[in-house]
Amino acid sequence: KSTQLYFLYFLFFVTFSYVSIPFFYNYDKSTIEKRICENTKKIECLIGGNIRYNFFPTPRIKINDLEVKILLGKKKKTLVKVEKASIKLSIFDLLNKKKQKFKKIEFNNFEVNFDLSSYKSYFDIFKKYTNFIPFSLEGGKILFFDSGNYIASIDEVDFKLNHEKNFKKNRIKGKFL
Repeated sequence: KSTQLYFLYFLFFVTFSYVSIPFFYNYDKSTIEKRICENTKKIECLIGGNIRYNFFPTPRIKINDLEVKILLGKKKKTLVKVEKASIKLSIFDLLNKKKQKFKKIEFNNFEVNFDLSSYKSYFDIFKKYTNFIPFSLEGGKILFFDSGNYIASIDEVDFKLNHEKNFKKNRIKGKFL
């Protein structure tokens, strides 16, 4: 009986040690910004707050104050402001910080500024940008503008985007107006 108990303790200790390894990494803001908004020059991510690792309930990197800017014409406009973001990590790649894979990004307490006069520009940028990390937006609002004039909003948004080869699946829930 004690052998089984020792084996369980050993298994728990090894698992806890493995999942705790990223606590000792120093996450650089510019590296995380590039990994979130990779492969495009038209989208830029800026992290204003701190970055930390948490292993409960799943391994993830937590970010405070994330801002996503998009290049429309010759000037950059803020597309999304996020108070709290978390990036879920693959459990199999925790040992090497450079090889960590981002499985999903969750944005909480966010504000999306969507300018309808630039709709075609948004569509063109995101049509070419095919390497999306699946993401979800929860507990925020989407504001619609037309050339800077407020039109409408969707509050308490629950938005999920899953991107696979040649297939995009979206679901938006919220309170309109």
